[in-house]
Amino acid sequence: MFRVIILAFFLAVGLLLQACSDSPRLDATNGQTLAESTEAVMAELDEATAERFYMALTQIHSYGAMQLLTGEKNPEQIQQEIYQQLHNKTAEEVIALAEAMQADFQ
Repeated sequence: MFRVIILAFFLAVGLLLQACSDSPRLDATNGQTLAESTEAVMAELDEATAERFYMALTQIHSYGAMQLLTGEKNPEQIQQEIYQQLHNKTAEEVIALAEAMQADFQ
C-alpha cells in the first residue's frame, strides 16, 4: 500500500510539473496544427536549440519515410504514428525522442 501511495505522489508531482511548464508544445492533431505549433515552438528557442529541434523533426520524419519504402506501413499509418509521437511534446522532448530513435536504429 505504501508503494502505491509513493507512486501516486510521484505521478501527481510529475503531472503538476508538466502542467506548470511554460514551454510551448506541439499540437499534432492534424498537419495544419502541427505546422503552426512547430513555428510557435521554434520562435521560443535559441538558435542552437532550434537547429537541434529542426534536425530532430527531420530525423523522425525520415524514419517514417524508411517504413514507407520498406512497405511496412501505408502513408496514413505512418502519418498518424508521427502525429502521435509528436503530440504535446516540447522541443527538448522531440530532441530526446529523435535521439532514442537513432539509438534504436543503430
